[in-house]
Order: sequence, then structure tokens, then C-alpha cells
Amino acid sequence: MNKTDTKDPLFFIDERYIEEAKFERKRARIITPKRLAAIAAAVMIIVCSIMPVLAYNDVKPAYELVYSVSPELAQRLKPVKKSCVSNGIQMEVVSENIKNDTAEVLIAVKDIEKDRIDGTIDLFDSYDIKGIKDCSGTCRLESFDEKNNTALFLIYIQQMNNKKIDLNKITFSVSKMLSQKKKITDLSNIIDLKNVKKTDEKISVKEVDIRGGETEKINSILPPKNSISDITKGVHLTAICYDGNQLHIQIFYEDILRTDNHGFVNLIKKDGEEIYGKDITFWDKSHTGSYEEYVFDVDENELADCTVGGEIVACDTLIEGDWEVTFPLS
Repeated sequence: MNKTDTKDPLFFIDERYIEEAKFERKRARIITPKRLAAIAAAVMIIVCSIMPVLAYNDVKPAYELVYSVSPELAQRLKPVKKSCVSNGIQMEVVSENIKNDTAEVLIAVKDIEKDRIDGTIDLFDSYDIKGIKDCSGTCRLESFDEKNNTALFLIYIQQMNNKKIDLNKITFSVSKMLSQKKKITDLSNIIDLKNVKKTDEKISVKEVDIRGGETEKINSILPPKNSISDITKGVHLTAICYDGNQLHIQIFYEDILRTDNHGFVNLIKKDGEEIYGKDITFWDKSHTGSYEEYVFDVDENELADCTVGGEIVACDTLIEGDWEVTFPLS
């Protein structure tokens, strides 16, 4: 049977039944026995029609449709595929270790076309683990092999209630990878505390779109402006002023939804004592970048004995793709 034949049954199902079969779980409404019977029939026809398609080839839309109806069935139908390539990046299952209620799986990620990944790579919270019913699963960077330019990620799965792990197949998917991050921990030569001016120019926190921070402790902030100093690519100092008896330092992180640019700022005295302040974060007008304002209760005369510390992390290498591997646990 060819691929066209296996898909033909789908075209004879009323579209409204397919939609109801797919989304019925999410709707809170009364279903008549007649409609329930029609939906059940449609579901059975869909599942029976798609089973050979999935067995023949990994058809993602069909798989997702079956998964919405029966995750366990969909996972059983998922073909074993221990490696994949997307956007020039290869992802491969290299080893498994199962002991009692836990399983550890090593996944190798390698750039086979360019030189885009390094030891700072992370999966930008875009990974998904399917097939782990009654289990918890996490993934973290385990190591980076510079010689072979390969990152090893450890998938850690634990069965609940201390029971022996009993899983058939696992599907691990990733859609984004961040790499080539730059970390700055010495800001003393970038943000100068000498001749910090006082200002009456300020705005209420109610005038901006707050993302988080200590909003109950900060009533006013400096108006966001253009960069007065580039800390690194994608991160800028936009304001530094004294307001009353408080020092305000405002930093803009560009394109955070694609770069995950972030950081924090503190003050360091000559004797090494670190001073931490309050902070507040808010969106820029396009909702792609984020301002963070750090507020320190420090006397103006103390600044001569202080330098700026902290940590800034910036990245401009986002790799997007469609990586997915399915493998048995044995």
C-alpha cells in the first residue's frame, strides 16, 4: 500500500467530526448520545486510518492528531528514530542507563555544517519529553567536547512512588538552541560611578508595562532613553542618576525572546562588601526588549569607594529547528 492509499480514508470523514474529535476534551458542553456516537465513530476511523501511515512514515500532523485522542497509542505507534538532523544540527541518542526507578539518557548535539555551538549551549526551555506517564523528566547540559565540537545533554527520568521504571518508548524533541553566549562579570570599566548627576526627571512605574521585580518598593523610575554606553552587543546602559538618596542604574536588554539576554548589577565596596539593591523590569514599546532598573539605597558620598559589579549574559546565536528522536528504554 502506498502513502496515498493510507491517507485516503481521512478524506471521507466529515471535517466537523474530525475537529470535534480533536478538541472535544477541551470543550465543556453537553454532548447528546447521537453526537457522542458520531464522534466515537470518527475517532475510530481516524485512528485506524492513521495507524498504517504512522507505521510507514513519521507523519507529524497525523501523530499529533492521534496524540490528542490517545497519548499512549500515539507513543506506541511512534517509529524508533535515534538520530535526526535539522538546520545543520545533528541530535542523536548515544547511551542509556536504567536503574530501579530512574533512567538516564545521553543525547549528543553536533553542528555538522558550521561552527555555531560551544560550551554555553542550552535548549532555551524548548525541549519536550513524551511517553513518561507517572514520571518526571528533566534535561541539562552534561558536558561539551571541544575537540569534536559536541554537546552532551543528560535526560533524567524518574518513576513516581519509587516504583521500578516501566516505560516503552520515549520521544524527546527540541525546537530552539542558544549558543555562543558572552558573560561579563566586571562592569567597573563600563559603568562609571564618578560624577553621577542628580535628576528630577522621573516617571511613575504605572506608566510602563511591568514584567516583574519589587514594584511595591519602587514608585518611580528613570525615563527609558537611547543607549549612553554599550555594555556588550545587545545590552546597553540607558540611564544612571541620583534620585533623592537613591542611585538608579537602568540597563536595556535587546530581543530577550530570541536571545535570553539578562543579568544583574550590584555595588562593590573597596573592602569587598557587596551591596544589592531593589530592581524592577519592564517591556520596551515593541515588547521584544526589556529594561531593568536597579535601585540602591546608598549615600552619594559612598560612591567614591564603590565600583559596579554583577553579571551580564548576552547571546546573538539562536538556532531554530525541528529535532526529534524516539527510542526504547531497555
